[in-house]
Amino acid sequence: MSIDLLYIEVNLTGYGTHGIQRAQAQGLTTALVCRDPREYARLDPDPAELVDRLERVDTYDTSQLMRACLGLEPRAVIAYDDYRLFQAAVVANGLGLPGPDPAGILACRYKDLTRKATAGIGRDVKHVVVPVDGTVTSSPLGYPCVVKPVDDGASAGVRVCRSDENFQAAVGGAIDHSTHGRGYRCLDAVLVEEYVEGPEYSAELLWDNQAGSWRLLGFAETVLSRPPKCKELAHVFPARLDPETEQVAEKTVLKWLESTGHRGTAAHVEFKIDHEGRPALMEINPRLGGGDIRLLIEASTGLDVVDLYQQLWLGRPVALPDRPWDGVAHSVIRYLTPPGDGVVRHIGRPETLDDAVIAHEIQDIGPDGVTATDTSRLGWVVTLHEDAERAVAAADGFHSSLVFE
Repeated sequence: MSIDLLYIEVNLTGYGTHGIQRAQAQGLTTALVCRDPREYARLDPDPAELVDRLERVDTYDTSQLMRACLGLEPRAVIAYDDYRLFQAAVVANGLGLPGPDPAGILACRYKDLTRKATAGIGRDVKHVVVPVDGTVTSSPLGYPCVVKPVDDGASAGVRVCRSDENFQAAVGGAIDHSTHGRGYRCLDAVLVEEYVEGPEYSAELLWDNQAGSWRLLGFAETVLSRPPKCKELAHVFPARLDPETEQVAEKTVLKWLESTGHRGTAAHVEFKIDHEGRPALMEINPRLGGGDIRLLIEASTGLDVVDLYQQLWLGRPVALPDRPWDGVAHSVIRYLTPPGDGVVRHIGRPETLDDAVIAHEIQDIGPDGVTATDTSRLGWVVTLHEDAERAVAAADGFHSSLVFE
């Protein structure tokens, strides 16, 4: 059987599953290469059961992965998973298939390399790489500071530290979770950065292979939980930015991407705006934005970014509109989090829904309950309204109407 789209793992947020379904709806054959298909058993539907062919291989071993892919003779190789983007780029490059430059992926994947490449663009952020061998017990940059793994993704292990105790706990946490649940082993080092005050945003971009340049799909505004966790609680798309700040941010983001050499697929660029209105880079992810931001982009603009992302890896022509966020309704996703730490036994649902609510999902709670913290995501709600404040209020209202037992 010939394979049109070969997936090197998929992420656990459903993006890859949606991509497989889109590919099959277009009559394309699909294959999944993975370490252990049981990793996906909790997804509904299970991507390992959707694909036309399933192969087991150590997807962290690039040589074994290349060997497996050679035997499958795919038309395209694709990855959604943070930890296999580089491997997918290497394999695609080695097979002469469309795909990004592996060096550009690495320049984004390793946050110390990103800092080196983007130095002097926007507001510089002081930073230093620190080993996690216990020899450094206080922040070399003072407090507050941010401690993050050099090469992990999805904000895993990121902590805001305001004391030596916080710092030691953050570094110790990096040691404890150096090998995470998907089998990836992080570098034995963390990046310590100065803490930049200011609201947080992300730029969502796709490569336009007809124009040969990046297209900004819009900015998403991020709502965070209180320090030190600073976990994402909600996103607003398009972000509530004034035109001047938006223009400066767009120019800066494009310069950051150019400096890394990343091109050809997608980019999710996280940054803050400091008190002087300067964009300060947090990190560049060489993929689509997570947190179901894709749902917001589609609700507001009608663009299915997962489908467009796959078209790029297939080498098909992708031409994107200029400023697709102009004049569209605002969409909001609010994650459904319990009011405190403990075991959630039941979630009482709202009796009525605001007209702005367009979709929601609440996790089923089994007979044993679910152990959760005040930032655990037990579902989400998406709202859509022409007025951003109205969309935010509807999302917050849905969340506050839930009864957590």
